[in-house]
Amino acid sequence: MKRTKYQYQNIILIGLIVILVSSIFAFTKNQNESFDPRNQAAYEMTPWNFTIVGDTQSSTQEFYQSMTNLMIQDNPYMLIHVGDMNYQMNANRQPLKMIVDLRTATEQQHGTPLEYHAAMGNHDDTNYKNWREWYKDLICFGKVPYHEGLGYCEDSLDPSCQMTWQEVGPLNPYVQQAPMYCVSNPTDIILQQYSFVKGNIRFIMLQMPYYSQSQERIDWAIAEACKENEQSATLIFTHNGDFAVQKQFIDSLDSCPNHNVKAIITGHTHIYRQETYKNVEIISVSGSFYGQLDMQSATQNSDYWNAHVQADKIVLSRILWNGSSFNAPEVKLEIPGTFTNFFETGNPDENPDEQTQTMSYSIAKGNQIISFPLKQSELVVSQLYSQMGGKPNSIVSYEGGYWYSYKIVNGTPFATQDFSINQKNGYFIQSKEQFEYQHEGTTDFNKSDCKFNKGWNLVSYRCLVESANLEWNDDLSNNQQLASEIFDGLHENNINIKILSDLDQDRYRSLIYDQNQYYGNDFNTYDPKGYFVLIEN
Repeated sequence: MKRTKYQYQNIILIGLIVILVSSIFAFTKNQNESFDPRNQAAYEMTPWNFTIVGDTQSSTQEFYQSMTNLMIQDNPYMLIHVGDMNYQMNANRQPLKMIVDLRTATEQQHGTPLEYHAAMGNHDDTNYKNWREWYKDLICFGKVPYHEGLGYCEDSLDPSCQMTWQEVGPLNPYVQQAPMYCVSNPTDIILQQYSFVKGNIRFIMLQMPYYSQSQERIDWAIAEACKENEQSATLIFTHNGDFAVQKQFIDSLDSCPNHNVKAIITGHTHIYRQETYKNVEIISVSGSFYGQLDMQSATQNSDYWNAHVQADKIVLSRILWNGSSFNAPEVKLEIPGTFTNFFETGNPDENPDEQTQTMSYSIAKGNQIISFPLKQSELVVSQLYSQMGGKPNSIVSYEGGYWYSYKIVNGTPFATQDFSINQKNGYFIQSKEQFEYQHEGTTDFNKSDCKFNKGWNLVSYRCLVESANLEWNDDLSNNQQLASEIFDGLHENNINIKILSDLDQDRYRSLIYDQNQYYGNDFNTYDPKGYFVLIEN
């Protein structure tokens, strides 16, 4: 039988999807080269912010209390430290208390505890063996030393500080990408560095103390900064405050002229300085001064920084200590770009009285695309993996032209980020064994969450039928529709769907709509599956 050009088109398009799926399970993060994802908004952007501190070596309680109070008002999602958190272990408990108090307050305000990231400084590594171990426990495991009488304290020379450990939860979800960052030997902490992505920004944390730079670490940093411009901006954080060294690093980026490094933020010098070099802003954060010996230096130099991420720019502001309080923020840098949400928050319209229901899943050996029509507030992939008993090999999402992967390698989880599990997306599950899973949640659903990008989308069955104004049954019974019925409903709502593809027993089947005609065999779609769709508009 002679094939039509549309049948050939169907075969070619299915082949392209298979190639995309193969790339996921090679644990790569790719983007569709047919468009620039920075010009595509996957969802409406909610402004968010993070705070930058450095060289917190003052023992002045007033300074830290004032800074913590202001930070709580600003409600940051992350705190980034550019090194030298503490100088005298037995004299300076304030920075630790600042972190724990800020984490507690932010969790109460927006439901998510503060993330803490650190670029190690020379005093974080060299002063005391116990200090290195303590800092590792803080960053990697969220454990802090605590004493009922003294509050937060260190395992120091002070005999009255009989330390117990208080769990405050993981402060850094990205250490899994750099497992050597949390090795048992504390002398190796400083040898590793890592990067992560939030809101279309790549953050690179360099463990480069002032006194030591290995070529291996420098080569890693250059390679990371020269990655293909998947994000709208790259920000680098390091303790090394030598601007000549940073300029040399920027010179090395001449090998990748299309890099998007916008700023390098440093510490160590205790002096504010800012300079532009080859379109990269170099900023030295002065942090806090030593003790109370030089109030003039404190008035002139002590600071912390806020970074407000908006849809079209990042605004970096310096907040200067005047000796008794902090001045109003002073904008020092604006970085233009296209930025997105820190993460997807829960639905504000959620009905607290909604009854919890359970959906049963039979996860087959091999590959499948599933979805989650029942809502669990603020569920992330690492939690889903645990709920599934650690049985999947990988869980993968595709959104806005990006793959987001959570994969287990030799028993260790690796993740592009701890991405959200929501009702609108479909998710690849690869498993080496068959298992059963029970997913609990509520049936409430916000149809406006279903936003289709031009190009390929990986979406849930429920998102398709709700967007097509078709019936979805709250009792979870008989939720199925023909693919052609979904096409018709989406077209009536001016969503120009061209292809709907289903992964069935490791093979794709597709229905194509072109020039008012269908090509391919119609098939049933149903819960709790996910589907690839190609959208023209």
